[in-house]
Amino acid sequence: DAAVGMPRALAGTPRVAAYVPGTRKVAVASDQGISIVDIDTGNVQSTAIAGVGRITVGPASDGRMLAHGLIDRVAPEVNPLLECTGTSKLVTVDVDAPPATGTANPLGAAVSDLAAAPENVGLFATLPCTGKVARVTGDIDSGAPALEDFATLPRASVLAVAGGRVIAAGTEASKP
Repeated sequence: DAAVGMPRALAGTPRVAAYVPGTRKVAVASDQGISIVDIDTGNVQSTAIAGVGRITVGPASDGRMLAHGLIDRVAPEVNPLLECTGTSKLVTVDVDAPPATGTANPLGAAVSDLAAAPENVGLFATLPCTGKVARVTGDIDSGAPALEDFATLPRASVLAVAGGRVIAAGTEASKP
């Protein structure tokens, strides 16, 4: 296969990208925000917000595609003598109409990863400090996200959603 598209300049240092289901677009997370890149036209629309470390894309209840960015990611502690602490934030932008600037909304817990269901409404998070996988509920779109327990997973670290299944990985804590 031949490469498609031309190189495009993005704001900030890219960290990770996610496919926008059903389109020929990608959402790119960077230290300066979220960029939505149309592969066919080369159009880049950016939302400025510092520190986006993870990104996932999925549908809203009204059918719009939303890009969800994780800010202040908290990884599970490697050292069993250290306490896992921190709080993370969520920024959500409409893929077809991203705002010029984004708003970070507190999640109320330390989050290590996010994953949206590509084929239906659902956003999930791994909570390394509490050893859980949670469903992100509430008003995700405009700023009042909540975390609802979904599964127990020691030192929950990463996850993906595919084929109607939530797949997550964690590690057993080392013992001194």
